[in-house]
Amino acid sequence: MTANTPHEFWDRLPGGLTLGCHYANAPIVEAIVELRVECEESSVLANLPAVAGPGETAMPMQLVGGQFVPLVTDGLDATGELVGYSLGLREQSHMSFVSLDRFAFAQRGHYVGWDSFDSAADAAWSRYKAVTRPVLVSGASVRFVNHIPMPTQVVEIRDYLRTTVEVSAYLPQSVSDMFMQVEVPFVEVGTIARISSAFTQNADSLALLLDIDVRADVALSPRSESFDADLRATLATLRNTKNYVFEACITDATRGLIG
Repeated sequence: MTANTPHEFWDRLPGGLTLGCHYANAPIVEAIVELRVECEESSVLANLPAVAGPGETAMPMQLVGGQFVPLVTDGLDATGELVGYSLGLREQSHMSFVSLDRFAFAQRGHYVGWDSFDSAADAAWSRYKAVTRPVLVSGASVRFVNHIPMPTQVVEIRDYLRTTVEVSAYLPQSVSDMFMQVEVPFVEVGTIARISSAFTQNADSLALLLDIDVRADVALSPRSESFDADLRATLATLRNTKNYVFEACITDATRGLIG
């Protein structure tokens, strides 16, 4: 779907920040690309299972709190309303979520790299276009969830994150649990980044969750000759924003943890 598209904004990076760094222990555990769409009036929900790729199965889904969840339709357990389908292989490493107003592709588990992820997403999008015949893409987003192992059970969070909660100077500066979410607009490139961070822990380990979701409003016609190039440019800008946010949020101590 995408290619690197330069923008003068990224030529003015603060000292010490580099876009697209490759880490030996890349912490990405989930990557998602999502498009908001409008389809032809003749498109129907019943045709969406045809978007499935070879070996994939289609699961009916309902929408709860903005998220797709399985739709239960049998007997007394009947809930919700069919809005789309989840399509995936048995191991669920790659999944598509499709409705008549949304296309999303997700990879969970080991993240090999953008090229592999992009190729799989593009194949799923091509199948979706063939079935639904979208007339407009009105929004796009990329989301990357990072899971960074921490060395101790109690940490000074500012040692690892530059964007974090503010703990009063009168309180101990080491924290054992945390949740934070902020939205940062990048006006020059037309994107908004939602940054969420939290600790996940069990009896033996502590990890830092850094979730970066970058979105943009667009108006792209899939019937335009420039659509593919315009979509590539949009997703490249979203990915560059995501990379910038990640590097801006972490410290050298965190870089040391991920190689």
